[in-house]
Amino acid sequence: MGGIARLLCIAVVSTSIGVVWMQSQGIEWIPTPWDPVIFEHPQNPTVYDREKALSEGIKYANLTCRAIGRPYTNYTWTKDGVEVDLTSGKYTIAGGFLVIYNPTYPDDEGTYQCIAFNMHGADVSVPAQFKMSHVGAFDRTPRSPVTVTEGRGFKIECKGPDAYPALHYGWYKGFIGNRIIPNERRYISHANGDLYFKFSRVSDAGEYRCFVQNQLQTDFFGDIDNRSSPAITVTVNRDLNPPIRAREPVIMLNPADIDPIEQYTAELECFDDAFPASDIRWKRLDRPAREGGVEIEFPARARFNSHSHALIIPEVTEADGGIFQCIASNEKGSVSHEGRIEVRVPPKPKVLDSEKPLLVGGTETFSCESEGSEPLVYSWYFGRDKIVTDNVKYIVATDKLTVKNLDLDDRGSYRCIITNDWGVNATEIRLTVRIPNIRKPISQQNGMEGSDITMKLEWEASPAPTMEWIKQSEVIASMTPDGVMTSVSSKYNITKEGYLVIRNLRPEDAGSYSFRIQNVYGSVDTAGTLYVAQQSRIVQGRGPTNINMEQGGTATIPCEGQIDTLLESVNSWFVDGRKIDFEKESFNYRRGPKGELIIQNANVMMHDGVYTCALDTSVDEQTASARVQIKGVSEAPVGVKFENVGSNTATLRFTQANTNGDSCKEYVVEAQTEFDDIFFTDRLWTQVWRGSPNSLRNARGGGKTLNLNNLKPFTEYSFRVMCMNSYGMGEPSWPTEKNRTLPGAPPRAPGNLGYGNGMAGDVLMSWEPLQESDWGDITVGYRVRYRRQGSGAQYRVVYIDNPEASAYAHTQPPAPVNVPYECKIAAYNNYSVGPEATWIAYSSSGLPDYPRNLEIIHARNDSVTMQWDKIPNFNGPIPFWGVRYWREEDRPRTARRTKRAIGWWDTWLRYIPEEEEKDETGFQYARLYDDGITKVPGPSGKETYILRQLQPDTLYNFQVRANSHPYFGEYSNITRAITEGTRNPWLVGLQGSWWVPMLFWLMVTLLIALLLTLCCCCCLWCKRRRRRRPKSEAFTMYERNGRPSNFGVDIMTPYHKGRLKRLRDTIIRYVSPDPVADHLVEREVLPQAMAGQIKQIEEPDLANERLLDILPNRPDHAFDHFCDGVRPEHPWLSDLLEEAEPEMTDVHMSKLESYRKPLAASVDPHPVINHMRINEYFNPMEAKDLASIPSREEANNVVIDMVKDRPDPAFYHYLACVGQQDPDLAAEIGGPDYQQDLKLHLANGTRSTPRMFTDGQYDGDLSGKDAMGLRKETGSDRPILNNVDELKMSNMVAVEPVEMKMSKMDAVDAPNMSTGLEGVDVNITRDGKPNIHAQQVMQPEEEMSVDPPEVHPFEAQSGSTIEVENGQPVIIEIIGDAKGVRWLYEGASLPNNDFYRQSTEGEEFHSLFIAEVTRQNQGCYTCEGTTDSGVVNCDIFINVREPQSQLV
Repeated sequence: MGGIARLLCIAVVSTSIGVVWMQSQGIEWIPTPWDPVIFEHPQNPTVYDREKALSEGIKYANLTCRAIGRPYTNYTWTKDGVEVDLTSGKYTIAGGFLVIYNPTYPDDEGTYQCIAFNMHGADVSVPAQFKMSHVGAFDRTPRSPVTVTEGRGFKIECKGPDAYPALHYGWYKGFIGNRIIPNERRYISHANGDLYFKFSRVSDAGEYRCFVQNQLQTDFFGDIDNRSSPAITVTVNRDLNPPIRAREPVIMLNPADIDPIEQYTAELECFDDAFPASDIRWKRLDRPAREGGVEIEFPARARFNSHSHALIIPEVTEADGGIFQCIASNEKGSVSHEGRIEVRVPPKPKVLDSEKPLLVGGTETFSCESEGSEPLVYSWYFGRDKIVTDNVKYIVATDKLTVKNLDLDDRGSYRCIITNDWGVNATEIRLTVRIPNIRKPISQQNGMEGSDITMKLEWEASPAPTMEWIKQSEVIASMTPDGVMTSVSSKYNITKEGYLVIRNLRPEDAGSYSFRIQNVYGSVDTAGTLYVAQQSRIVQGRGPTNINMEQGGTATIPCEGQIDTLLESVNSWFVDGRKIDFEKESFNYRRGPKGELIIQNANVMMHDGVYTCALDTSVDEQTASARVQIKGVSEAPVGVKFENVGSNTATLRFTQANTNGDSCKEYVVEAQTEFDDIFFTDRLWTQVWRGSPNSLRNARGGGKTLNLNNLKPFTEYSFRVMCMNSYGMGEPSWPTEKNRTLPGAPPRAPGNLGYGNGMAGDVLMSWEPLQESDWGDITVGYRVRYRRQGSGAQYRVVYIDNPEASAYAHTQPPAPVNVPYECKIAAYNNYSVGPEATWIAYSSSGLPDYPRNLEIIHARNDSVTMQWDKIPNFNGPIPFWGVRYWREEDRPRTARRTKRAIGWWDTWLRYIPEEEEKDETGFQYARLYDDGITKVPGPSGKETYILRQLQPDTLYNFQVRANSHPYFGEYSNITRAITEGTRNPWLVGLQGSWWVPMLFWLMVTLLIALLLTLCCCCCLWCKRRRRRRPKSEAFTMYERNGRPSNFGVDIMTPYHKGRLKRLRDTIIRYVSPDPVADHLVEREVLPQAMAGQIKQIEEPDLANERLLDILPNRPDHAFDHFCDGVRPEHPWLSDLLEEAEPEMTDVHMSKLESYRKPLAASVDPHPVINHMRINEYFNPMEAKDLASIPSREEANNVVIDMVKDRPDPAFYHYLACVGQQDPDLAAEIGGPDYQQDLKLHLANGTRSTPRMFTDGQYDGDLSGKDAMGLRKETGSDRPILNNVDELKMSNMVAVEPVEMKMSKMDAVDAPNMSTGLEGVDVNITRDGKPNIHAQQVMQPEEEMSVDPPEVHPFEAQSGSTIEVENGQPVIIEIIGDAKGVRWLYEGASLPNNDFYRQSTEGEEFHSLFIAEVTRQNQGCYTCEGTTDSGVVNCDIFINVREPQSQLV
């Protein structure tokens, strides 16, 4: 991974240097134009569920089409072969997508086809059927009643309405809540909805209704009465001769022959009339049963419903088809019926997209042979035109297309569209012309004498060229376009790739070789040199030799080779066939100066083996090997066995393996038991024996045995053995099989013996229970004996069968207070009693009272000394005192524990067990032990302790209580104290120093100077912070003149808003909104729905106003994308927006206005128009419109008005044109020195760099233009956008995600939700309108207002970003007056459920609760509503970030 990262860094740096160098040299990247290619076709069929869409507030349908081409691709659509009318308001095309507003059935259904085109060609999509799902109405004619005898089968017909694509059927009896559930006796056909009964019962009588629902709908829509059939009355007559007689099955619903489409679901149904109920089985036959069909294997995906009434094959293929037999049988007999499944296959072209060379004057035949079910229909298209047979140029024969008399106009894309009744597909064949070109020359190549060599290169040419290899002006081998090869000698051969193969190289084969290719479009050649080198070898006596070395040592293996001086070599080393990586294994291996291998820190397990030296050159390889043996630690013993197992003894048998040059000095045996698990880690190994080999006994076959003692009874053991020699401890052996020792007495007595406190007179004896490893059996108990110390009485004996028991309390009869008892305890099991332990326990003195007279006798900055009276009449142990304290400002939320009763029953209400000490919140706790540090000497009758780790200068509340295991007493009264403040001793020592005030004022002066310097730097940076036009479009649009644009916030900066407002009128007058909106959709600045709304506005001025109202509320990079979208049509306007050129000054505009009449009367406008067009101040369409004005005076007036809107250099260009026609008038306008002004300004401001016009042509290329230099019509009523190599911001600039805190919008439990607004303060006023305060940006000559235009609050809040952690809930709250509000995710309407909870309060407050935000549902959430002015949207972006660790 590190190597890949370095390569990526090198590639990025190299690309950046190349781009900068190209800019410095004035080189501009000219993209290669090509005709469009559709890569995303409309889905066939496209089904629109109108009812569901309307329920979600969606009133349009989309058909997909996307293409790639250069220059920018335009789109049009046809319906049933006729181009759709975009002016009708019914259709809109946004980025290739066709939007159909308010689709209606059946008017909008039909076959739609997308056409993508530009000036170089066109492409057509596959036709797609647009269908609207619908459900018709039931026939309301009354249905005939059904009468049946009890026990007989019957069916009820549904007769469902017309629908598309299909229906779900259901039945209910009487009322809708009484649904008919299919079971073994009842079945609802999936094909027609009929309800079948295998046999009838009296309870089946009643009124039945069939109801339907479209298969696309997951929830029921519409009125249930309109979706239900008329009532069908069923009467069941009782059988007069009960019981019902059994009868043979009769199939009522036969499996039908079906023709499913491949990859769809195939379903066969079978239902019978039988009593008792029959069993249904299915078989697959190779042919019909009447022809002797044999059962064959079922399809792998086949399945059945719960009672086998339906055979279902999902994603069916041709191989799944065949004869399927349904067999119904019961005790009276069986019956069968067969159905056929014949799978229909949509077209599948055998010929994939391909290219063919174009040979001028020749004939080419294309084939698009396809697989699929017949009949197949083939259609051929060239560009957007359908090809038909004319017997002159084209001949169409089903899947073949022949093109005659080829010329250069025939190059391009030929698309074959194949259709049948079950689908559509397409393939593309391109006729290409490639002038011969050498992509990779021969260069220098080296060969080894006696070997073969292949001289490689890369070339391209179309059609196939003639290839020739030349040596010293002699053609040594050649190949014709047909692949026929000729050569002067058998040692030369040419491959189909054009490579030259030379066999059995000799020194005379060295020299210069040339390669030439030639076809009808030209020829090209390249040359290279072949060097023939002598064979390499490893020098005898200087190659690898066998070595013996010790572990940890260092050794060198030589490898010296002899190679030709023309070649370069490197020594590669291998150990046991594995190549050594010297960089990763530098601790053990390094390469010497002559290629030798140096082994260091040798290890037996890693470095012992066979080492091979490979002498590698560019043309051959020589190898030699040597054996390296290392003395080191011993290998692991083998054959370890665990035998002769007793309750605490066993025998271990093993055989010692290779000791690697040194004998064993010690053996170590480790054991592992079933009780050695530590959570989820591996089990631990414990050493159980260690000794010399002399302690072992020899066994037969060279083995050794060892007797192990002191094992635990009834414990599962596994052992391993290790050998230690002079070089260290060897590897452990493979563990033995697990084996369990025999049961035995517990090996030890319980530990941690003690006693506790309880009620007065209780004797509470405590111990630590035995671990399971010490039980010695499957369970264990405890025998407790005790008596009063010194009494000489017999022991009281108690047996406790619970292995987890840890205490026993003697309560009756009560014992005297604080009297010692002699206690004994032993563990026992089913085998025997273990060892016994003895200890002294004291009877309890009762519960301690609360401490009295608590006071703080001394307070420091971090501790206090506390003192209280000893508890009277209490002789029990007090292990520690518990302290509860809190700061006064904390005010703990729970009530105090020291609640006192009132009156004569003045006693504490409750006692607190020890484990409840920290149950309360808001308090702090401490324990005071009698350890000689916490307790300090004090008066007799008093307890004196120190409480530490307090905060200085803080008012604390304190309470104390006593602990007598296992209980606490009650807390004392509350006592308050204030700790002392902290004083810095260093500052105290500085008091009175004369130099301290001087140092203080010096630091203040330096700080002020630093702040002033920082402010000056910020001001300079702000003045220079402008977006400049790049020298080349290849330079990313996110970096201008070396300075990156500010993408630090998620809304447009005040500076960019000011530029849009300042030039608002100019933008409205000149910009064509449709191509700019398409460009913004491609760059993901505007959603498709918003762009479609803009394009629906017929008046361009109103559409531009709507676009300029939206842009200031989009992210800041929307300004850059808007400038790039405007540039192909009006480069000067983009320069004005980016301040790459200054605006026209008031002086120049006043001069043009004052001299309007003489200019209009005397100037010929046509040279002026042509000059301004060449310098890109007029685009070709504007120039054409101006040239068509018949009146000179009117044309000049229009030109003057347009020049006044252009940048200031346009004035000097205009003045220069006037000076060529009327020098006196030009001198009067520009002054006597106007010639010098022209030279100065035109030298700096003339646009000399060639730029692409809207049709992709350049200044120097007048092809495709008329006699006046104007661009010819391309069939479009608006300029075609220039599509340069621009990349999306998401791929070019890594921007820190910005979080934006909006008014009334918070993410639930989302930490660190900070505002991303810098320099802009957005508040929402009471009336719901945004109040935006922005720091004004001062221009060099004047102050520019940056107040944004008045917009709806939705759009003021739009573009915000929320960042949350994965899995957190979020609430989005939007303020603004709107009606009919709905929420969308990525353009799709959201349901209102528990996961997406939508709410609206009045018409001003709208919220969306998202239960859980994950990476799957992050993205853009849109709040859409309607106002009197139209539809308003607010886009909120939610990003999921990685969870951050927090300190608690």
